[in-house]
Amino acid sequence: MNRFLRLGTFGAVVLSILFAGCAKDDGTEDFNNAKTAANGGDYAKAAELFRSAAGKCPTNFTARMALATTSLRLGEIDEANRALVSALALDPDSAEAFLIEGQIAYERKEYRRSVLNFDAIARETS
Repeated sequence: MNRFLRLGTFGAVVLSILFAGCAKDDGTEDFNNAKTAANGGDYAKAAELFRSAAGKCPTNFTARMALATTSLRLGEIDEANRALVSALALDPDSAEAFLIEGQIAYERKEYRRSVLNFDAIARETS
């Protein structure tokens, strides 16, 4: 019997995780177009394209952070938070992510949490 057939469901899940990552269309074109849209002030279009880029490559931290930042700029705090949470899953120690988290807390009027985030960044980067 082929040993791959004996892996069962658990083995199939493990293999799919190992081979997961970016699709053939890894979202690079969408990401570049999103940056162009953002630089031109079209943040709604930029957010749409950053979301697409992030969806095409589940491991694209930069696209998720760009979506969080753009969503904040649009006042879409919940969308920004969702993008941030997915980015933190990829890089839980990112100072940039903590900065965005502090900004989200500030926008939600969670000032104590916001200050704690900014203070943590200052300690880590000093």
